[in-house]
Amino acid sequence: MNMLTESQFMSGGGTAMLLSVPKLRDGTGKTIAYAVKQATDNWKLADHIKAACCDATASNTGKKSGSCNLLAKRLKQSLLYMSCRHHIFEIMNGNAFDLSLGYSTGPDIQLFVRFKKYWSHIDVSQFESGFDDYETSYILSECQNTVDQIVRFAKTALNTHLRRGDYREFLELVLMFLGEKLDRGLRFIQPGAYHRARMMAKIIYSLKIWMFRQQFTITPREIKGLRDLNIFVALVYTKF
Repeated sequence: MNMLTESQFMSGGGTAMLLSVPKLRDGTGKTIAYAVKQATDNWKLADHIKAACCDATASNTGKKSGSCNLLAKRLKQSLLYMSCRHHIFEIMNGNAFDLSLGYSTGPDIQLFVRFKKYWSHIDVSQFESGFDDYETSYILSECQNTVDQIVRFAKTALNTHLRRGDYREFLELVLMFLGEKLDRGLRFIQPGAYHRARMMAKIIYSLKIWMFRQQFTITPREIKGLRDLNIFVALVYTKF
């Protein structure tokens, strides 16, 4: 039988505590709610719960069978839902991706598959920033104050300790898209694996493809979709 784990934390009064990391027989909302309720009962904290913080998956936030709703019923009280900010913006960015490039139900995004296969033919020294394209440059110029803020933010973030390499790669691509030079020089990482549930990989692909669109066979619709998505990503999504 597959066994899952679910970590439960409690915070309040300026402190936080790990209550338990129980094994779960499955990942349904019912099982999760039961495990959380059991942990709070063991610590005699059930009467003090005011809010539930979780990611935005259906197993947690579903109206009928989500763990938050079922937990509230077990506690016989209403709960404030505090969905993870990161996951909220993953969903927003996913919707922007589908709107710009179209929704696909298949396991692969064909534009990404084509680009990954063609990567060995790309001259990475010949990339284009957003300001090298007339339409993109016009939009970015109209938002110059926001562009300047994002550039300062990205540069500051790159000088801090980033726990994940894809965060660093993403910030560097955003800076290049916004016409900035990198302190450590030009460097593009070969396109790797991606998963539909991981927006960071999708937007890294999208930025790279648009920057090398002149060297790669791409349709006008795809170019427009990538332009719209990358402007949204750079100016809105980056900070989050």
